[in-house]
Amino acid sequence: MEQGSTQSMNLRFSPSSDSSSLTWKVIAIVAGIEIDWNGIASDACASLVEGTCPVASGDLVEATVSLAISPAYPAIEVPVEMKILNDAGDVEAC
Repeated sequence: MEQGSTQSMNLRFSPSSDSSSLTWKVIAIVAGIEIDWNGIASDACASLVEGTCPVASGDLVEATVSLAISPAYPAIEVPVEMKILNDAGDVEAC
């Protein structure tokens, strides 16, 4: 990912359980420390491009999120984990 750019990423999945809401959890791992990625809307239901909330187990769902890569970020490789959590806080997609 290039500094000063915006990257879009999609997750396509089938939920393992019914859920009235879905939440994005995006973290960067810097020197082994997990840091929440600020600047994204946590409501994954609002970012669905396929399917709607509430979701049912087995539905086909696709969500998209855009990540702003600040020019202030250091120019180092950083793993990024993207997860979508259900109402119970369980991971539905990553």
